[in-house]
Amino acid sequence: LTHKIYEVKSIIPNPVEWLLLLWLSGNLVSELSNVGGGSGLGIVKVLILVLSAIAIAVHVLAFLLPILFMHHLNDDEKMHFVRTMLYLKNQLFALALLFSFVEFLDFLTVHHLFGPWAIIIRDLMYDLLRFLVILLLFIAGFTLHITSIFQPAYQPADADDAQWMRLSSPEQTLEMLFFSLFGLVEPDTMPPLHLVPDFGKIILKMIFGIYLLVTLIVLINLLIAMMSDTYQRIQAQSDKEWKFGRAILIRQMNKRSATPAPINMLTKLIVVLKVAYRNNLKLCTQKAQQDLRHEENIDAFSMSGDAGRLSPAILASDNSAEVRRGQNEELGKSDDWNIETIIDWKRIVDMYYQINGKVDAEDIHVEMPS
Repeated sequence: LTHKIYEVKSIIPNPVEWLLLLWLSGNLVSELSNVGGGSGLGIVKVLILVLSAIAIAVHVLAFLLPILFMHHLNDDEKMHFVRTMLYLKNQLFALALLFSFVEFLDFLTVHHLFGPWAIIIRDLMYDLLRFLVILLLFIAGFTLHITSIFQPAYQPADADDAQWMRLSSPEQTLEMLFFSLFGLVEPDTMPPLHLVPDFGKIILKMIFGIYLLVTLIVLINLLIAMMSDTYQRIQAQSDKEWKFGRAILIRQMNKRSATPAPINMLTKLIVVLKVAYRNNLKLCTQKAQQDLRHEENIDAFSMSGDAGRLSPAILASDNSAEVRRGQNEELGKSDDWNIETIIDWKRIVDMYYQINGKVDAEDIHVEMPS
């Protein structure tokens, strides 16, 4: 934010930009290594990487285009083009930074206070998107209508006189109608209609009044009612959805590599070289892919478990059963974690029959949970 673009004398990235490129490359490797299985806001990470990639491409174009296609321009004109491209690059990175703060909602789902609210905000944003689609349809229609009203019917006296008809283009009319939703535009503050017939003013007030009636009274109140209904509907289910979302996030963190970006690029390179050496540089074979997944799981599962770092390579050894048995005995866990063995299914079936009255309660002595 403190970097002044007009002081740039060279297109070569500074050290901070090189570190940013390195960090983004590590995040790209992490996303490509863990495709699918993301949480509700997983698309935000992909969007951040896409915007960052476009920004990097703009920087590269700012370096290549003056060298390849702008030989007829002098140095000042080339530098003007470079600074324009750098400004565009900064805006793309700023948009990526904005979405990076949105990604914090994904991590707040772990907390019991913010988790349900994150679910509610996500569903309310879906309602807002549906509302914007309907709103854009109405705005597009009224934009073209009001633009036709401001088309001059009479010859202007001079060029300055024609400039008063500022709403004669759809872009300016769209801007005016958008800000009128917030009460910033009134009919009396619009440009004068001195180059159209007198009844054009009456048509303008009627159309603008209908627009405000439809958008502010009907659509805005419809949005409020829709959001209130959504809030009441999902408030009871938000706690359950939050717990499922937290489980998905924790599972995803356990599956991902424990090595953060950009160090994961080094570990990924070491894994690929190790598998390539083991398979005689044949990485496309089925055995090589299995070895690659196995080596990646060593890092992904290194943070799992309650008794420290234990990799699948250790678990695959002959004494792995003794190691796991010793850990489970210390933690008071059973050696078998299958759902068929840790749940008393016969007791659950008996409780189900007793609740539904399919058998006599006297025949089954089951303590019902309070």
